[in-house]
Amino acid sequence: MAASSDCKLKSWEHPKGSGIKIREIINQTAGNAFSGSYMVIVPARLTGTVRNRKQFKSKGDAEKWASDEFRGFRKQGEGYFTATSEERNELAICLPKLREHKISLTEAVEFAIKRLRPEGGERTVGEVIDEVVSSKKVRFERGDLRERSYRDFRHRAEKFQGPFEDTAVKDLSVADIKDWLLGLESSPRTTQNYMAVVAEILKYAVQKRYISLSPIDELTDYDRKELCGNSGSIKEPSILTPEQAKKLLYAAQEHSELRLLGAVILGLFCGIRTEELKRLQWENVKDAEHPPFVTITGAMAKKRRIRNIDIPENALAWLSLCQKREGVVAANAHTK
Repeated sequence: MAASSDCKLKSWEHPKGSGIKIREIINQTAGNAFSGSYMVIVPARLTGTVRNRKQFKSKGDAEKWASDEFRGFRKQGEGYFTATSEERNELAICLPKLREHKISLTEAVEFAIKRLRPEGGERTVGEVIDEVVSSKKVRFERGDLRERSYRDFRHRAEKFQGPFEDTAVKDLSVADIKDWLLGLESSPRTTQNYMAVVAEILKYAVQKRYISLSPIDELTDYDRKELCGNSGSIKEPSILTPEQAKKLLYAAQEHSELRLLGAVILGLFCGIRTEELKRLQWENVKDAEHPPFVTITGAMAKKRRIRNIDIPENALAWLSLCQKREGVVAANAHTK
């Protein structure tokens, strides 16, 4: 294009029917023309906001950009024009990767938003632990949770909180958890107890929608064996032989000052748990009833459920040897 201000400047639509206009312009400085260029004008009806203008040195570059803009509008509507050039470049880079793995752009966006911008808001590990411990404290003060359970959970949770206090819970990885558990250098049973506490904390985070998935669920069977060993490596309660049970009963009878005979009888013959025996009162032992039974109240039971347990005849004979039958069945740390 000649750089003369006397020639008639052209204007045309490109592509045809698009509404996008290209016109020749003369570049001037201090009133003197020095070169020509091409101005592309995208109308507001396409952008959805205001007219978009861009200037090019050559006609070919101007028409190419106009064609690209119109093609983008036809594919994506007005939203195409609100994207910056950097965003369009990023999209061009990412789309082939998504296609390679057969992931749609919508799927990728929804997945990212859900994990990077949690629906429940962002929380640090420390904040989540504080929420869980506070909830358990309310239950403990209300009588729904035993003091031992509350203090044990709080102790383990605070130990986990230490190194991850300020870590965003959404950024916590399964590798972080595994490395921390291995670093405890504890017995398989202790490690398993810590893992249960961490799992409970992260389950709470999922339910509150601070995270979409719990990273501890990503532990493989091999990870769990590495952390806690095989199931057989955690020592299970052993079963006494009849001879061992007999010796235990006679020892409890001989040392009556320990007040253990009733607890030993009910533990051996009725299968009552140790923690329940510590809280059991003689008034709950109904051996004079027909049929005889023991009531485990919600305050005693591990799962807070009331249940009645039958007392077999051989246990009744042994119970008749228990002279002092008031207060707790077994003297222990809980005895007032």
